[in-house]
Amino acid sequence: MLGIYYQRLSKEMGLAVRREETRKLILDVALELFVSEGYETASISQIASRLGITKAAVYYHYHAKEEMLLSLVEPFLDRVDQLIDAAPPTSHSHVGRRRLLES
Repeated sequence: MLGIYYQRLSKEMGLAVRREETRKLILDVALELFVSEGYETASISQIASRLGITKAAVYYHYHAKEEMLLSLVEPFLDRVDQLIDAAPPTSHSHVGRRRLLES
């Protein structure tokens, strides 16, 4: 009985890994197109075509191009927030934040 459970769990874990890998590949191609074509010009069709998958497959992972953009910039914005939160209170002014980010 446990053997079936572990087989199913292993299969589900494999699917989860493939999903994450696919999401990462989509983001990699999206970033490449956003840089080369511009965000407004880049399309879901182009992303799907470069990956050799359907637009539906892209939409399964990301509901809109905006969601891809957010996924790309959120880690950077989170890090900026962490830097600001860790800074001394005197650096929370506009000038202080600018100096903190420039250092």
